Amino acid sequence: MEQKPKTTKSINPYTGETIKEYPYLSEDEINQKIDQSWAAFEKYSKLDPKERAAMLHKLGDVLLKNKEKFAKAITSEMGKPIKESTGEVEKCAKHCHYYADHLEEFSKPEHIEGGAKESYVIFQPLGVIYHVTPFNFPAWLIFKGVIPAIAMGNTVVNKNPSSCPQCGTLAEECFREAGFGDAFLNLIVDRNASEIVIKNKKVRGVSFTGSTKGGSAIAALAGKYCKKTVMELGGNDPFIVLKDADINFAVEQGIRARLLNGGQVCTAAKRFIVQDDVYNKFKDTLLEKLKDVKIGDPMERDTQIGPLAKRDGLHSVMDQVERSKKEGGKVLFGGEQPKDEKLKNGYYYLPTVMEVEKGNCILDEETFGPVFSLIKFNTEEDAVKLANDSDYGLAGAIFSGDEKRAQELAKQVEVGSMYINKMVESGHSLPGGGVKDSGFGREGGKFGAHEFVNIKTIFVGDGPQKK
Repeated sequence: MEQKPKTTKSINPYTGETIKEYPYLSEDEINQKIDQSWAAFEKYSKLDPKERAAMLHKLGDVLLKNKEKFAKAITSEMGKPIKESTGEVEKCAKHCHYYADHLEEFSKPEHIEGGAKESYVIFQPLGVIYHVTPFNFPAWLIFKGVIPAIAMGNTVVNKNPSSCPQCGTLAEECFREAGFGDAFLNLIVDRNASEIVIKNKKVRGVSFTGSTKGGSAIAALAGKYCKKTVMELGGNDPFIVLKDADINFAVEQGIRARLLNGGQVCTAAKRFIVQDDVYNKFKDTLLEKLKDVKIGDPMERDTQIGPLAKRDGLHSVMDQVERSKKEGGKVLFGGEQPKDEKLKNGYYYLPTVMEVEKGNCILDEETFGPVFSLIKFNTEEDAVKLANDSDYGLAGAIFSGDEKRAQELAKQVEVGSMYINKMVESGHSLPGGGVKDSGFGREGGKFGAHEFVNIKTIFVGDGPQKK
């Protein structure tokens, strides 16, 4: 019988070397952590929103104070360029300050006419929330989901990916320095521990960001134990370019939208759906601009693309490109690993441009790497059909000189977010999340704040009539 691994290794994807080995928690240790979180909840949930807001402001300040240390941990564990890692930590800090600034608004009761003397809803925290963070943004995707939940009075046990344990540990240190105590605890556990956590009666909700396959398994467990869930899952996001778009601008946005974090972004542009009138101009401009993209040591500030985060991720991208070629896809740029001797130990893959037709496998699957899949269309109706011809529905973008027309088309695309003349970005105030196989629930703004609360109705009747 195969034994479960007792430790996880943090491996530098640039050098292939082990950074540190971490022991997994046992079942008893996991339940002890949940008990600690529940004990913290019983006190923390009773704090006035103004007190929690002050703690969130302090947390944002702590993150900024430690941003260089945190950024180096992100880059060393998952390979993104240090400039992007620094920006990731800064974004986490802004998220803390955003919820601190709006917490009183999100917490106050809402009066609703209900045929009563008085009727309103209040927002009460649920308890301990199990938060599962993926590897691609090992800091931001902690704070993106955790901060709304913890702002509203919940406590959190967080599972960082096995490949980025140091980032989860640093996050816990920052929460502690800001005064949260056991309100945020990091769990170093393998995927087999999910049921141990979810079945615990003190865990009242589950937030998962990751693949559709992984999310489906977690959602099934959450359903088994009747736990509230938020699922932000995979994406195969359309990037639609209409004939009246500013092509140079669309290409610049497309490169950023595809190459950010080496293409390892759920909301990254993946399917480039370009109108036939401007298809060749878009393609030629894209190929020319990609020549200037710098691939290199992720610790150097001018590096634009570092290694992919994991060896199996690299192999997955390579396999997708090869299968796409067998189905008629044409490689116009890249399509291989770099030959630079300095990069030989890293999990690198060149920016790759593929020309494909409907039915090609690379249009149907999520590609977690720097691969542009180009497909042309004739009419705007064709563009919408191509965009919706996917099991996924996370986000998308449309580029056009006619904003009103673009908005009408955006309403027809089956996704959770559509951006017009702008690449997709996750933020603080706007709700983000998907439909179809891209999940359910929302993070960000008021909608994110109200995912893990009991929206309780208070109804005051007229009572007995006095004679």
